[in-house]
Amino acid sequence: MFSITLIAAIPACFRANYCNELATIVAQNNIVIYTNLTYLSEKLVFVFFLLSETWEKKNLRFHDNGTVTFNQEKIYVFNEEMSVGPEDDVVVVPNIPMLSATSQSKHAARFLRLAMASILDILKIKPFVEVSVGQLLWGYEDPLLKLAKDVVPKEQKLPYEEFGLMYKKNGTSKDNVTLFTGSTDITKFGLINNVNGISKMTHWATDKCNSLMGSDGSIFPPHITKNTTLYLYDKDLCRLLPMKFVKEIRADNDVPGYRFGPAPFVFGTPDENPENKCFYPNGPPYTPSGFFNVSLCQYDSPILLSFPHFYLANDSYRTAFEIST
Repeated sequence: MFSITLIAAIPACFRANYCNELATIVAQNNIVIYTNLTYLSEKLVFVFFLLSETWEKKNLRFHDNGTVTFNQEKIYVFNEEMSVGPEDDVVVVPNIPMLSATSQSKHAARFLRLAMASILDILKIKPFVEVSVGQLLWGYEDPLLKLAKDVVPKEQKLPYEEFGLMYKKNGTSKDNVTLFTGSTDITKFGLINNVNGISKMTHWATDKCNSLMGSDGSIFPPHITKNTTLYLYDKDLCRLLPMKFVKEIRADNDVPGYRFGPAPFVFGTPDENPENKCFYPNGPPYTPSGFFNVSLCQYDSPILLSFPHFYLANDSYRTAFEIST
C-alpha cells in the first residue's frame, strides 16, 4: 500500500479572505508549512488516501561488471475502501505550480517580477486551487505550466505538462536504474550503482549525502543484523534514507524477520543530527525538525516533505489540523 496524506481545506475556506492571507504568508516565507493554525483549525483538515501499489522490474540487461540495469514499473490503483472518500471528492490545496513560479522569480530583476505578477493577475491564478482528488493525484492542466511549455527556452522546460502528485508515475519509468547483482561483491547485492549513468547527485554539500548507493527498497544485501543500518534511495527526496532496526516480527507462514524503520532524527535539524548539515549547502535557516526541504532538487519549488501524519515531527503539527475520517 502507498499512503498519501493531504492537508486540504473545505471549499468555504477557498472563498474566504484568510485563505488568501495564509497563501501570502506562505509565498513570502518560501516555506509550505503552517506553525500557527489555531484560527484555521476548523477549516483545514487531514485527508487520507490509499493507493494499492505493485512493482515489477522491466527490460533487464545484465552487464559483465556484476550489475543489472532495468526500468521500474509501478502501478498505483486508488483504493477507495481504505480511503476517506472517492476520487471525485473535491479538496482545496496550495497551488504548487504558482508557489514554485513565484519562488523561482524571487531573485529575478524587478521588471521580471512585475511581469510575473501581471501574468498571475491576467490568468486569474489563485494561491489555492479547488480540484478533485483524482486530478490532484493523476494530474490536471495548469495555466502556468501550459504557458511555460510555449514560452520557456527548451533547456529550461519542465519535464511535465500537467501537475499531479502521481503524474507520470503510474507505469514504467524511463529511468535506467543499475544495481549490483552481488556476483563480484555480495556485500553490494541490490545496491544502486547509478541512475541514468549518473553515480551521484550534485544537490548537497558532501559526497556522502550525494551518494546513490542504497537499496531501491525491493532487495537488500545479506547478513543483516540488528545493528545494521539499511539505506533506501528515494527519488522524490533526492537522498538516501537510513533505516534502523525496530523489532523482531513473524511474517507469513511464521517466518521470522526484522522490521526496520526511519532513524529517529533522519529529518532532524543539524543541531539534532550533525550528519544532516550537508543537506543545507546554503546554511541556515534550517527547516523544522521532522521535515525535509526538497527545493534544491525539485525545481526550486517551496516544498517541505515529512513522513505520513507528521511521523517523527513535533506533535504540534499534527494536532493543528482537524482529522477527516
